[in-house]
Amino acid sequence: MNWHETFSHWAEAPSETEESKAERAARMVREALRDADAMRGRDFDIIAIGSYRNNTNVRAGRDVDLAAVLSSAQWSEFPADGSVTRETLRLTDASYALPEFRNDIGRALRERFGGNDVGRGRISLTVDEGSARLSADVTPYLIHRRYTGRLFSDGQWENHVGVETRPAGEPTRRIIQWPEQHYVAGVAKNQATNRRYKRIVRILKCLRDQIAADGTVAAQSIAMRTKSCFIEHSVFNVPNGDFDQSEGTYYNDARAAVAYLWRAARDPAQTAALVEVSMMQPLFRADEQWTAKLLEDFMFVAWQHVGFAA
Repeated sequence: MNWHETFSHWAEAPSETEESKAERAARMVREALRDADAMRGRDFDIIAIGSYRNNTNVRAGRDVDLAAVLSSAQWSEFPADGSVTRETLRLTDASYALPEFRNDIGRALRERFGGNDVGRGRISLTVDEGSARLSADVTPYLIHRRYTGRLFSDGQWENHVGVETRPAGEPTRRIIQWPEQHYVAGVAKNQATNRRYKRIVRILKCLRDQIAADGTVAAQSIAMRTKSCFIEHSVFNVPNGDFDQSEGTYYNDARAAVAYLWRAARDPAQTAALVEVSMMQPLFRADEQWTAKLLEDFMFVAWQHVGFAA
């Protein structure tokens, strides 16, 4: 296999046809929720998240990730020093929160697309693919605010705004994301690497898919456990100097990224310093399924599959 040519193909963003199908899926979901009787009077927004929003999606992408964010309820993180608390902010429990919001979203999607085309998982609802649209994963979120303990100039408590959801049946498991911070940091990284960062992300996602299809049984198991978002977060940590090494080929960039991440995964000090793209939380946390060992294993099988020279 000519890996230089293969990587160049994998680095490309989806075609206009694929992008238009993704946009149509997002538009149809937005319309379904905004037109539903159950959602009338509710303060919510529909935003794109994931690879389509961040332009790290590969050709023949699987689905569009959408966040339905309820603005009238929030979860919070408070500083450890107690300077800001629920009592300080006079917060009370919302009468309409995630369980009710999730149920109403499911009802609205089934009314628009039909019960057979809408599946409900513990975190997201899935609208199946149609002839003119990609499938869409719709995840209900509440606003998440991380309070710093400092004050804004207007006297309000400073906070960073993200989104949070919790799986059905696991009310204490917190899934917190920072989509706006993720988007801004990803764009900056891409610009700083001569647009190589997002291309290397796409290459490693495609390489993961090829290993999952054609690798050894052990390599397939590792690849299938390596999520696309984990690859995107991991590559964000590769130093900018490891990108844009050779004009006209991505081979050396991919090799450098795989080597750097393999070494980082084996060094506890480096592992602890790895962050998500948003830079709002560490890459490895107790509430995430991926681990440093998975990163080490995936980069090792990626190196072997391509046959990078030592």
